[in-house]
Amino acid sequence: MATSLTQSCAWRCFGALFLTAVISGAAASTQPAVERFVGGDHGGALPELRESANAGDKASMFYLGLAYAKGWGVVSDREKALQWYRRSADLGFTKAQVNLALLYLEQADSEQDVMEAKAWFERAASQGDSRAAHQLGLLYYRGRGLPRDYALAAQWWLRGAEAGDSRAAYNLGLLYRRGLGVEPAPDKALVWWVTAALGGLSIAQNQLGAVYAQGEGLPVDVAEAWAWYRLAAEGGLNVAQVNADLLRSAMDEVMFDRALARLDVLRSQIEGGELQRANETGP
Repeated sequence: MATSLTQSCAWRCFGALFLTAVISGAAASTQPAVERFVGGDHGGALPELRESANAGDKASMFYLGLAYAKGWGVVSDREKALQWYRRSADLGFTKAQVNLALLYLEQADSEQDVMEAKAWFERAASQGDSRAAHQLGLLYYRGRGLPRDYALAAQWWLRGAEAGDSRAAYNLGLLYRRGLGVEPAPDKALVWWVTAALGGLSIAQNQLGAVYAQGEGLPVDVAEAWAWYRLAAEGGLNVAQVNADLLRSAMDEVMFDRALARLDVLRSQIEGGELQRANETGP
């Protein structure tokens, strides 16, 4: 009897190990298909992604959901996107959890849809996903489907900002500037705006330009302001280019040379941060 039990346990353990090896192998073999999909070869990657998804690979499920959500390589189909996102999300894939929540919010017809989105954001945020924390902050800030609560918005944006989300950092700065949900603290607002700006967020860069141009809690520094405005303009924010042009007319050549030098420094800081984040996250 003892021998039979031992043999049964051995076979169960072997089966578990075998299944783990199969899934790990599938995940490894899926990487080329994922890279092709991310690189734009959606149609070419989909057959392999579908095969791996049906075999239980959660990343492949996510990318199939993305394909159906965007209409990349397939006819756009919201229901199929929801199905694949949910299968991946149920397995703990945070990207799928966030996208599933966003899909519920896009066409939220009821409070139930919003609460479903909130639940998935919370699951992703509990695993450290910064985008999910940012989105939860937005839900509480706007009072969408739940009571407006600036203090909870601040808490979620703090979590998102500390995890590296530039939008959360910028929004947290706004709360400190306006004293919503937190005690007014212009110095803390500036810290979070700098964090967001160095994270590449154009609207935060434009905000810093305004701070230095108007001397909000700091000495007026036209060269510094121009550099931030110009950086935001390079990121595609049209109003920042208007602001930069207005300041340019107020600078002599010596001050403009200082502004250009400062712009080069800011560019290098941001490019260095982007490279680090790319190395940390991968495709």
